[in-house]
Amino acid sequence: MLLLCLLQAQPVWAEQLLLATGEFPPYVGEALPGQGLSSQIVRAAFQAAGYQTTLFFMPWRRAAAQTAAGQYAASFPWAMNDERQQQFLYSQPLYQDQIRFFARLDGTSVDERNWQGMRLCIPDGWDIGQLQQQIERFRLQLERPSDMLNCMRMIDAGRVDLTAVNRMVGQNLLDGLQLQHRIGPVGSVIATDLNFLIVSRKHPQARELIANFDEGLRVIRSNGVYSQILQQSANQKP
Repeated sequence: MLLLCLLQAQPVWAEQLLLATGEFPPYVGEALPGQGLSSQIVRAAFQAAGYQTTLFFMPWRRAAAQTAAGQYAASFPWAMNDERQQQFLYSQPLYQDQIRFFARLDGTSVDERNWQGMRLCIPDGWDIGQLQQQIERFRLQLERPSDMLNCMRMIDAGRVDLTAVNRMVGQNLLDGLQLQHRIGPVGSVIATDLNFLIVSRKHPQARELIANFDEGLRVIRSNGVYSQILQQSANQKP
């Protein structure tokens, strides 16, 4: 009830924004409660800044391309890389987690000393910049299916050895597939995972949108809405 009351305190003239996103449970998902954790954070931050939002779900490559072309005001959640920074302005981070390798817990891939030449599954379109050092060090062979769900299934079937993903996303997928006792995080933390909302540099109000979103994000962090979203998400089962 507190969350609803806090979010209702917004101007009646709120501008409507179209946002592009994709499937990345539990952070975003069309069928998830509130369309996912990131969706709730983004919607609340924009609402605090005086905007209404409509989300459109699509493949990630299309979301990036059509946002860059100005068909959508913004897109989320995205990691930061050099190539993307040339096209987009970035907000303050939406959340922080860890990127981990995942593997079958009953196989040799639990020990990184055995990773030389193993098969690494990363979905098509996903950035591998943070993994490049490990790919080169272990001479990992890349497999690129359509999504992370397929990567987890391929690990379970023995068709690949490893995948790498945000810890919370990986655990959520495994819980949904009921594979949490067979597949889990292995090795050391690869990187801190920060994800952002992005706006095309070509958008005529790009800097204004980012500044207003960041201010809305600051507001919901300070008034308790952000913490309440996190708590509600933690209490929801996949």
